[in-house]
Amino acid sequence: MRQALAALPAVAVCLLVPSSAAPGDCQLSDLFLRGPADRDGNAQPIDVFPVEGKSQMYTALMDYAMTGFNLEVSAEPRGDCTASAGSSLTRTVDPGSSVMVQVTVAHIEGDVAANEYQLNVTRLRGDETTVQFLAVEGTYLVPRWSPNIRNYKVKLDVSQDLARLAFQRLDAGQVVDISSRPEEAPQGILLEAAAPAGRRRLSDPQSLGPPVGEVQRSPSTALIAIDVGMERIVDVMVTSADLSTSAGYTINVTRPLCPMDRRYFDGLTRVCTDVCNEGYFGNPATGRCTSCLQTHCSICSVPDECTLCLDGYELEGNQCAPASDGSQHLGFFDKVRANAQIFSGRHQVVAIILAGVVVIALFASFGVLYSKRRAMQRRQRLLEDDDDEQQPAFDTGYGGQHFTYEDS
Repeated sequence: MRQALAALPAVAVCLLVPSSAAPGDCQLSDLFLRGPADRDGNAQPIDVFPVEGKSQMYTALMDYAMTGFNLEVSAEPRGDCTASAGSSLTRTVDPGSSVMVQVTVAHIEGDVAANEYQLNVTRLRGDETTVQFLAVEGTYLVPRWSPNIRNYKVKLDVSQDLARLAFQRLDAGQVVDISSRPEEAPQGILLEAAAPAGRRRLSDPQSLGPPVGEVQRSPSTALIAIDVGMERIVDVMVTSADLSTSAGYTINVTRPLCPMDRRYFDGLTRVCTDVCNEGYFGNPATGRCTSCLQTHCSICSVPDECTLCLDGYELEGNQCAPASDGSQHLGFFDKVRANAQIFSGRHQVVAIILAGVVVIALFASFGVLYSKRRAMQRRQRLLEDDDDEQQPAFDTGYGGQHFTYEDS
């Protein structure tokens, strides 16, 4: 499959050469390089790269297992120009050796000067233990990547549960084994529980995705899990294509803790928080929001001790059981009290302030109610006095008899 040089990725098999000549001039349009065909007629492609700064020079790197190569070239404008690379037979290359191929592009009528191109094809020795590139997605290596530097450090963002390690083999025949050592807390950071022991072998790396067209080599990835506040050493062991030697790269991956004001990492929302969601509790041993172990538990302070159940359940010891009749839903103040108990254990000062505010609010409410009641009583008495003053005669109330006094 053809690849335009302007959009050329890290690898390309069939190289579509860009136009640098004047219109009508003959130029090289395609370079297609492949290994010898096997018994079934399948030929492995060989990647071709332009040489930086030299528009008419190209290079290719054969795997150790390849004994030779075949080259196909073409020129444009088609019908007016022709391209020749000498013999069409398979060219053999010894391990560690190179072959220079001269490609000539000329006009069919021979009235235009020919253009010359060069292709340098090298076969790997077979004992190489370096890779083409190594990277951790979303961050950078320290020091900067170089195939001959073997030790690196990487710092993840606190939101990254996984470190995605990407690499590409130098030789398709190399065997790459990736493993990680036990997690440890970095120096100066103390956690309340030890990291799990034992060496961890990662799953086989998988390709980043299907390449465009045929390629000789494609990137691979591996995922490494790491908790907040921990570091893990990842070993990338490379065995040479001829299986004669092995050497590796070491990457020290660290992930910071959440800040103290939001010290727990919520794996669902991938953010640091101070109060975990329903059914989870802040685990100081891991720095994460950990799920309560009790079924139907809403709030717990440790994994197996529930302090508040979900609606429709009630506590029986440390277990959540279906609620009895008349108590299907917990009251508002029960939930507030349960949450306050958890919250006050971690924030005593804030809890005391909140309690004081609640007490003041209650006293203020009682004061307002009492003042309103006194005002209503006073108003009632005033109304009764007004009624008495409007009567035309008065009742002595003596012996149940009424007396009326008139002027004579």
